[in-house]
Amino acid sequence: MPSARTRLVPSLLVASLLFVPRHAVRAATPNDDAERLFQEAKKLMDAGDYVDACPKLVESQRLHPGAGTLLALALCREGEGNGATAMRLFRDALAAAQKAGRTDRVAVATEELAKLEKNVSRLFLVLREADLALAGLSVLVDDVPIPIAEVSTGLPVDRGAHRVVVRADGRRSWSITLEIKGTGDSRHLDVPALERAESAVTTSPSLALPVALLGFGVVGLGLGGIYGARALKKTSDYKSLCPGGLCTDGRGVDLHDQAKSASIISTIGFGAGALLVGGGLVLLFSRGPQSTHEGKSAEAPTLTPKITPEVGFGHLGVTFGGSF
Repeated sequence: MPSARTRLVPSLLVASLLFVPRHAVRAATPNDDAERLFQEAKKLMDAGDYVDACPKLVESQRLHPGAGTLLALALCREGEGNGATAMRLFRDALAAAQKAGRTDRVAVATEELAKLEKNVSRLFLVLREADLALAGLSVLVDDVPIPIAEVSTGLPVDRGAHRVVVRADGRRSWSITLEIKGTGDSRHLDVPALERAESAVTTSPSLALPVALLGFGVVGLGLGGIYGARALKKTSDYKSLCPGGLCTDGRGVDLHDQAKSASIISTIGFGAGALLVGGGLVLLFSRGPQSTHEGKSAEAPTLTPKITPEVGFGHLGVTFGGSF
């Protein structure tokens, strides 16, 4: 069981809190934290430690946005060598100062912007006249599209590594990664002529289908030939047995029917075979565009086959032809 002295301690703590002045127990507000971070950053900047100072100013501005903090952050970014970011921040700070009527801050922002315009690191790209006329021409710096005019006249950049990519329709992309060491480290890049992109390899249709069609077609033509020969033989026998078409017995009638049936089968075989061979030849000679050294496509010659079976009662034949 707790002693009387143990039970008395929490009561004394609560009672003591009740008599503490109100401002002493007031919870810290975002404004307080922002001010604290601002003062810490200011000391670091005075000591030349911009690397540690800038993050504190970023957080201070997030907690309690203010034109003064924005101007301090611009100065900090300038101090650490990130001139492009500093220029953007100075422009924002200048607009805020003008809106607030703070002539002192307007003067500082204007002076620093003028200085940075002369000293900021810039990236200059020189492109070939022929490439400037290419369709889809674009420039990306760190994966961000940049207007051609801006990189031609000088794009402000921060220190550090930057990847530049130039690309256009039907051309190979050109890229380079460069290191900006700090303020005043401008680079001029002479972009070589963009090479033509290799054309995609066009996969021609497989030979299996045209070869199969040709095979079945030859079989059909062969069948038509066999039954065509049979029809001619039966017709010859019929004419020998029945001169002038006058038959004296039933054998002549049978020969006539057999010749007619063979002729029909022959016609079907030649017709089907001709269609299959024709289809196979069309696929074989129309297998898609062929790539050229210029990266363009050249149409393959297309054969239009003309296969005409000539089979009838008493005669057979087939005519092959075609045109490109």
